[in-house]
Amino acid sequence: MSPTIQPSIRTAVTNEQVISLRHGQVVQASVNKIFPDQRAEVQIGNHKMMAILEVPLKAGDAHYFQVVSNKATLQLKVVTDALNPSITTSNQTKQLMDSLQLPKTTEMQSIVQQMIKEKIPLSKEQLLLAEQWLKEIPPHVKLSEGLMAIQKLSELKLAFTNENFTMLISGQDKNGLHHLLDAFKLALQNDTSIPTSQKGSIEKVLTQITQPFLNELGGAILGQVIESLLSENTNESDKLTLLNLLKEVGLVPKQATLADWLSSEARHFQPSETNQKLHTPATDHVISLLTSELDTKVIEQLTMLSRKSNHLVIQQALSMAEANIQSGMNGVTIEQAMKQILSNIGFDYESKLAQGSNLSQISESLKPQLLALLQNFEISAPLKETAEAIVSRLNGMQILSGDNGPQHQLLMQVPLDFFGKRMDASLQWNGQMKDDGKIDSNYARVMFYLDLSSLKETVIDMQIQNRIITINVYNESEALMPYADQFREALKTGLNSLNYQLSGVFMKSYSKQPEPPPLLTKTQVSKWGVDILV
Repeated sequence: MSPTIQPSIRTAVTNEQVISLRHGQVVQASVNKIFPDQRAEVQIGNHKMMAILEVPLKAGDAHYFQVVSNKATLQLKVVTDALNPSITTSNQTKQLMDSLQLPKTTEMQSIVQQMIKEKIPLSKEQLLLAEQWLKEIPPHVKLSEGLMAIQKLSELKLAFTNENFTMLISGQDKNGLHHLLDAFKLALQNDTSIPTSQKGSIEKVLTQITQPFLNELGGAILGQVIESLLSENTNESDKLTLLNLLKEVGLVPKQATLADWLSSEARHFQPSETNQKLHTPATDHVISLLTSELDTKVIEQLTMLSRKSNHLVIQQALSMAEANIQSGMNGVTIEQAMKQILSNIGFDYESKLAQGSNLSQISESLKPQLLALLQNFEISAPLKETAEAIVSRLNGMQILSGDNGPQHQLLMQVPLDFFGKRMDASLQWNGQMKDDGKIDSNYARVMFYLDLSSLKETVIDMQIQNRIITINVYNESEALMPYADQFREALKTGLNSLNYQLSGVFMKSYSKQPEPPPLLTKTQVSKWGVDILV
């Protein structure tokens, strides 16, 4: 799945960047000076270089050329007549398509227009491949996303393959990771060719990703169950229900009766022999769970059975447990959870690998386990397909993340699941670095795309100019403004503590939401500080 970089046949180096030209590529260049033996100084963008021309040309004219030689000196073949400075993009597109004898399809016209606009060097063979790829993109993929993927293949000097094109398309997908993880988990459960230990390791990290507060919630549920069992206010029927719940997950022996358990084990609760034993008082069970003294599968099963139960006493224990956990959560807790999710997914796997991190530890994240799984040629087709889709998404975001001079770009997605409430967060970060290597936080744009159970689809667009913040909230509910007013002062105070000034919060119709910021390209280097799309 790793992209490869093809060697160029000609490289011109400047203080700003490197331009690479390959055999067959078509580029626009200006003829600056003419020398004997059909040699000339040509300029491609900001880069000047010596080249051999096949036919005599006039200094000052611009043409489209095709790279035809891999010798020490660049050799160019003229593709079009001299370009008129006032020629429109449409006419220039037609002229280039006619010269290269390209098919007159909508897809090809769009590719050539993008090639001209962004000055992308592509060969005729690459243009024909790109046209075919655009014809085959799924209905939910926009043409602009396909064109961006083609442009990135050229800019990043990646092998011009359908696999890499698909990877870059996937990297731009804002649909989130939840549906991919769900499909993969189902395929994993149905595949019998995978060793039990390998399947268990993958299932463990999937649980850590999709249920970041599983241990905390399971511990709180267990604490509530034990507290109710010991309470004199709980009737015997409810106590039997709670005891049976503990039996179902193996924390209490099947043959234990309520009377026996209350008399002999209530104060020193012990699980069955199939699980690691606890010898702590009931009030310490939450702490013991938070230190991972119980198997993750036991905690997962306890939480799952509690959520599915129709018994009021269990529903009450679940509600109180969730309330207790949520009451202790704050911004720092959420931040730590998101960082742990990203680490468990393996977003930083290659980075940690390059830094010499402990291989056994970083190999426990999802991405390296998927790469190892794909080496098994006996796995089922659905499992292979879903594993490749996840790896392609991760690789696509990684490849699209990078820098263009002072501008830095980062794309990532975080699948969030807090107490059964799921949300995918897609982040697009475009930042300008200061001289000291830090982000310029004075100018920024932050966009949150949310699909909420009550408010439905909501977009929050926060723009920062010289540390002055304006927030636009796009939603169809007219009753949202009074609720927003309740938090205005708290928001203003919080921003002031960070040396930001709130200009205003405005409610607008969701149908008039702004377009998300485009991916950063070499010709679209923004002067904004940060762009985040969540």
